[in-house]
Amino acid sequence: MSLGSAEPREAHSGAVVRTALRRFVISSIVAVLLLAAVSVYAADRLARAEALRDGTSQAQGLAGFVAGQVTPSLREGDTAAIERLDAFIEPQLRDGDLRHVKVWSSDGTVLWSDEDGIIGRSFTLAPDVRDLLGTDEVVAEVSDVDREENVAEQGAGQLLEVYVGARDGAGEDVLVEAYLSTEKLDENRMALLTGMLPLMVGGLLLFQLAVFPLALALARRIERGEQERSRLTRHALLASDLERRRIAQDLHDGVIQELAGLAYALPLIEADGGEGEDRNRKRRLTLERAHEVLLDSVAALRRLITDSYPPDLEAEGLGNALGDLASAAESDTLTVTIDVSANGALSGGSARLAYRVIREGLRNVTRHARAEHATIRVLHEGPEVVVQVEDDGVGLAAGGAPEGHIGLRLLADTISDVGGTVRTTPAPAGGTLLEARFPVDAVE
Repeated sequence: MSLGSAEPREAHSGAVVRTALRRFVISSIVAVLLLAAVSVYAADRLARAEALRDGTSQAQGLAGFVAGQVTPSLREGDTAAIERLDAFIEPQLRDGDLRHVKVWSSDGTVLWSDEDGIIGRSFTLAPDVRDLLGTDEVVAEVSDVDREENVAEQGAGQLLEVYVGARDGAGEDVLVEAYLSTEKLDENRMALLTGMLPLMVGGLLLFQLAVFPLALALARRIERGEQERSRLTRHALLASDLERRRIAQDLHDGVIQELAGLAYALPLIEADGGEGEDRNRKRRLTLERAHEVLLDSVAALRRLITDSYPPDLEAEGLGNALGDLASAAESDTLTVTIDVSANGALSGGSARLAYRVIREGLRNVTRHARAEHATIRVLHEGPEVVVQVEDDGVGLAAGGAPEGHIGLRLLADTISDVGGTVRTTPAPAGGTLLEARFPVDAVE
C-alpha cells in the first residue's frame, strides 16, 4: 500500500496554514472597511442632528422678531414696512449662515421674502408644514430646495430648511421659513470623522495586530491536527490492510489446509478395502483425526474473530480479555503467565493500547519465537503504563523488529502518537522482551 511522500503532505499542511491566514487577513480588511463605513454613516447622522438643533435654535430666535414685524400694512404690500424688514434681515444674510427667509400666511401666500420676485405669490404648503400653523413648533430638514416655491434657492445645493410656527403683531398665524448654510454640518461631520474614525479603525487595527499571533498559532494547531489526522488515517489503513492479510494467511495456512486435508481423508473411510477389526480401527483413527482437525479449526476461527473484533475492555475488564488472549496463544508447547497490576488505573484508551501491545507480542511469540513460556505484564509506574511481553524463545535482534514485521512498526507509530515508546530487547533469561510505555490517560 502506498502512503505517499512526506513532501506533498507538508505542502498540503502549509497550504492549509496559508489559506487560514489569508482568510483571517481578508476578514480583517472587510471588518475595517465595514467599521469605516459605519463610522462615516454615524458621523453624518450625528453631524446632521447637531446642525438641525443649531438651525432650529437660530430659526426660532429669528422667527420671534420677524413675526412681530408682520403688520397689516406689510400684508397689504406697504413698501415702508417691507423695507423695514429688509433692513433687519439684510445684515444677517450678509454676515451669518442665514441664506434666505420667507414669511407665509395661513393660506400659503408669501407675505415677505428676501427675494422680491415671489412676494404675494401663493403655493401649496406641505402637510407637515401646514400643521405648524397655530403652534410654535419647528420642522427642520436638510433639503435639496427643489420644490416650486424654491425659485430663489434652486441651484444653491443642499440647504438647512427650517419652518417655525408663530403669530404676527395682530395675533394671526404665520410661518417663518429660514434657509441656512450646511457649512456647519460639513464642519461637524469632518470633526466627528477625524475624531471617531482614527480611534475606531485604529483600535480595530491594533486589535487585529494583537490577535494575529493567536490566529497564526491557531492555524498551526489546525496544521498539526491535519497532520495528526492524516497520520492516524494512514495507520488505520495500514492496520486494516495488515489485518486482512493476516486473516487471509491464517485461513489459508491453517483452517483451509486442515479442512482441505479432512475433505480428502473422509472419503477414504469408505474406500478402504480392509475388513473386520482392521477396517474399523482405521475408520476410528480417521474419525478421531477429523474430530481433532475440526476442534483446531474452530479454535483458529475463534482466534480470528477475537483478533478482528477486540472485546469491550470497559465492560469485560482488561484482565479477562488478556486471559482470553493467553488461552488462545497457549498450546502443548507454550504456556502463558499473566501479571496485571495496573488494571484499575487504566483509562479506556490506555487499556485498548495495552491490549494491542499484548496481542501483537503474543502473535510474534506464537509465530516466530518457538518459546516454551511467555509472560505478560501490565504495570503502573507513576504517570506511565508499562506493558511487557517476555518469552524464552530464539530471540529478536535488539533495537527493533526484524524486517517485515509491519505490525510492530505500526504499533510503535501508534504508541509514539500518544507520547509513548516501544522497544524490543533481548530478555534477561534469553528470548525477547517487548516493552511499551505510554501515559496512563492515553487516548487511542
